[in-house]
Amino acid sequence: MRLPKKSLNKKIGLAFATMLLALTLVPEPGHAANSFQDVTSFKEEVDFLTGLGIIKGFPDGSFKPGTAITRLDAVRMILRELDDKDTVGTDPEFTDLTPDTPGYDEVAKAVKLGFIAGKETKEGVKYFDPKGQLTRAEMAKILTLAYQLKTDKNIAFTDVNSSYWANAYISRLATAGVTNGFPGGAFKPNESLQRQHFAAFVARLLAPEKFPLAAKKSETPVMYRTIDQLNMRSKPSASSSLIGSIPKGGTVEYLSKEGTWYKVKYGSKTGWVNSAYLSDKAASPQIAYPAPSTKTPGTYASGVLIVNKKYGLPSSYNPGVNKLAQKAVDAMVVEAKKQGIQLTAFSTFRSYNRQKELYNNYVRQHGTAEANRFSAKPGYSEHQTGLAFDLGGSNQSQWLKESFATTKEGKWLAMNAHQYGFILRYPKGKEKITGYMYEPWHYRYIGSELALKVKNSDKTLEEYVNVAGN
Repeated sequence: MRLPKKSLNKKIGLAFATMLLALTLVPEPGHAANSFQDVTSFKEEVDFLTGLGIIKGFPDGSFKPGTAITRLDAVRMILRELDDKDTVGTDPEFTDLTPDTPGYDEVAKAVKLGFIAGKETKEGVKYFDPKGQLTRAEMAKILTLAYQLKTDKNIAFTDVNSSYWANAYISRLATAGVTNGFPGGAFKPNESLQRQHFAAFVARLLAPEKFPLAAKKSETPVMYRTIDQLNMRSKPSASSSLIGSIPKGGTVEYLSKEGTWYKVKYGSKTGWVNSAYLSDKAASPQIAYPAPSTKTPGTYASGVLIVNKKYGLPSSYNPGVNKLAQKAVDAMVVEAKKQGIQLTAFSTFRSYNRQKELYNNYVRQHGTAEANRFSAKPGYSEHQTGLAFDLGGSNQSQWLKESFATTKEGKWLAMNAHQYGFILRYPKGKEKITGYMYEPWHYRYIGSELALKVKNSDKTLEEYVNVAGN
């Protein structure tokens, strides 16, 4: 739908969407930027809109970032922006609204203008649901229409089918750099839109240079395993040309779908397969990778042995490589090889004395301050646990370098290591927490169940188990 030409004046530009966030609330006198103590995520975006007077907040001085926007709130806010005094609404014939219902006049006018529509039951009964929460899909449509976003690169999300009613709106919003969805490639179209997320959308639309959309982090892909030999085709049709064949038990990465056909990646090839021959139950390795024993010496938090700059091990602790961890890394290397990825565990267990030699040598070469960024003092190295592995790819010149993260081996590890019980121990941008620089090659074994939870949390091990690290 399009708004009547009369309503598409200059006002429907940037201010159209931003007024949506100026909720029908009583503003606090003298509210200024940086005034909301309950805002942690998207703080800069919220402060930016507050400074412009777009966000007023609640009487108690809060922003309530997780609160959803209701359908009636959205209607009222849009009408405030349009400021159309000439249009008179007619009865929208919604069964849950009568002339005496709060918001009736606003909804009637909104329907007349054409920027909002009601809902309909299976029996064809029309209703509006004024207190219902506006979904992310509905908001995608409103913003797309408001900003007249036409460019569409057909950006796909794992939970948005190409036949979904809001697919085009969501794709255009993503094309415009307003959203890239959630970790894992989902958009969550049916979830209610939170105030903090809408603030981020609006800030990006108002000031794209100030608030560029962050690049997608390496995310855990959706994986399937074939239950029979499976043909990969160039298009989602049995009559399309054959690209290749995937053996039974092969692991593929899901990209998008068209009906019962899934677009997947297998090795270096990308094509379409019939989803009837895929099993999500086999997405993870068939072998279980349990957590290590908690009976060894050291400090434990939530069942995890903690070794960092704050917590160390006795100099006599000399277990060698942990057998569970070795079994897991061996299986990971084998599976990676099947997918054309060559991995090498070039540094594993180190004794207290060996770590002492390395650390002292680094101090002589680089000085104490710099050495402490990438090397642990003896007794404080994860390698002494027998659970830490430094991994590299086929190009040894990339070993122990941040650029390893951009290699095919580094990317594969970032997406798959958790399935075998490993976590990236020193993530990028977390040096103040872990005490160590970004090391995309250093992985720590904690067991597959916990590794998945830590990875999905987007936290360091210290943050996840709530211990100090630096």
